[in-house]
Amino acid sequence: PITTLCFARFDHRCWLVAGHISRVKESLPFLNMTESHEKSSDQRKRRSRWADGVDDAEASAELERTIAARSLSIRKQIEEAQRRALAARFPAPLILDDQGRQIDSQGNLVVTRVGDLATVQANRAPVPVPVPVKPPVPEPEPEVRPQLWHDPRVQSDRIGRGNRSFNFVKPGVYIRKAQNLRLRQMRDDLRAFRPIGQSSSSRLADALDNAVVGNANLVAVGSRIKDVATFIEPHVPDVEWWDLPLLASDSYNHIDLSKVTSLIQHPVPLKVRSEAPPPPMQSMVLTESEKKKVRRMRKLEKQRESQDMVRLGLAAPPQPRITLKNMMRVMPNEAVEDPTAVEAKARAEMEKRQIAHQLHNESRRLTPQQKAEKKRKKLEEDTSREVVVAIFRIDRLDNTQNRFKVSVSADDYKLSGCMIVFDECNLVVVEGGPRGIRKYTKLLLHRIKWNAENTFEDDEDEDEEARRPVFVNKCSLVWQGVVPKRGFSGFRMHSASSEDQARKFVSDKNLGHYWDMCRNFQEDQGDVMV
Repeated sequence: PITTLCFARFDHRCWLVAGHISRVKESLPFLNMTESHEKSSDQRKRRSRWADGVDDAEASAELERTIAARSLSIRKQIEEAQRRALAARFPAPLILDDQGRQIDSQGNLVVTRVGDLATVQANRAPVPVPVPVKPPVPEPEPEVRPQLWHDPRVQSDRIGRGNRSFNFVKPGVYIRKAQNLRLRQMRDDLRAFRPIGQSSSSRLADALDNAVVGNANLVAVGSRIKDVATFIEPHVPDVEWWDLPLLASDSYNHIDLSKVTSLIQHPVPLKVRSEAPPPPMQSMVLTESEKKKVRRMRKLEKQRESQDMVRLGLAAPPQPRITLKNMMRVMPNEAVEDPTAVEAKARAEMEKRQIAHQLHNESRRLTPQQKAEKKRKKLEEDTSREVVVAIFRIDRLDNTQNRFKVSVSADDYKLSGCMIVFDECNLVVVEGGPRGIRKYTKLLLHRIKWNAENTFEDDEDEDEEARRPVFVNKCSLVWQGVVPKRGFSGFRMHSASSEDQARKFVSDKNLGHYWDMCRNFQEDQGDVMV
């Protein structure tokens, strides 16, 4: 009967009560009481057959009321559990009061407590430890020993240079100083023309003016101001006294200056021919690392320009550079399918790049005419302002090879001059730019072997003793200097049989002193450098 009653009174959610009747019995003590009550009623029936049936009806009604109350309590518990489960799935609604504070469903104020943030020991601020202040230790006074040259009555305190700090000048400081200096100068000028008997009030006014411009503590007492003697500049006369005897009247107005104006002449300034040209701009000397950096930056800039052209569609993207090393990485699929074809393609592109490189070099290679023109421009120098002249003396010029070197080298360096071959005195005069003269001087003094012999085939049959030089041949620099213009149009070689004939070659150019300098040159004097 209990199970039937539970199914009749409860809905489909209370089927657990019927399934677990034992648990319901344990949790509901009134069921045990009901069973005991039935047993007692049966006993009473057995004990008393004449008892009234009213007691059984009251007991049944009481039992029904108890079961209904318990079922209602169980239903409320189930609904509360469902509500809590539903609330756990969704966040609690935010409820605010009139003051904007959060409250719960019952209207109680929700207090949110913020816990202390955890931090590590390293983030904690160090506690300042007070540093004990040591009392200053008085410095011991230096012991002064009496010296013969020391006078204790003389006090000389050295003024040391203090520490200077970097401070900006306030705007207007030097402007005010300049204004004060001008005002003082103006007052000094006015005071110089002040009468001697000036009143004390005026002198006091000057002192006050000084106070306005300068420091107020530097105002001088009026009684201490001394009178300055007035200097009166003499009046400039209309006519100077030394002109009075020469003038008809006391003025210069009637003088006619047109008679003497034509007699005044100013020399025309001449431009110096040997004026030094302006110094060339000094090029910046870079280190090896800086040169590499410049080349790398220039290369990157060129690469960026090509990439920009490709992005804008103005140039085609470069094809991948295929080699035997990277063909598996550049063309992986084709290399696996047909490695022979990929290798042939790589070799063909390598050969194509080699041919393009050679063609590029050939296009940049200069022709023989261009090479000669480049060499000529390189050796060509400007001799319009000054011409450098060098005079050499050679003891003997019997060797034809040495003659050829002297003549051809002068033409190569674009030098003009002459070579006079004489028995005991051989003269070489060259003129040109400083660079060509410097190279030619180095050639004659250091590079040419003047004691060498001829190496022609005709000399092979000669005796070795006859071909050996009897004396030491030598080349010396007699003089080197600067002249305004060239004296020769080209380089020529002349052979002279006498000294007069040799001197005549250079005398025709008004350069006979060149031969005299070479003839009178002494070896012990050394080379002459001017």
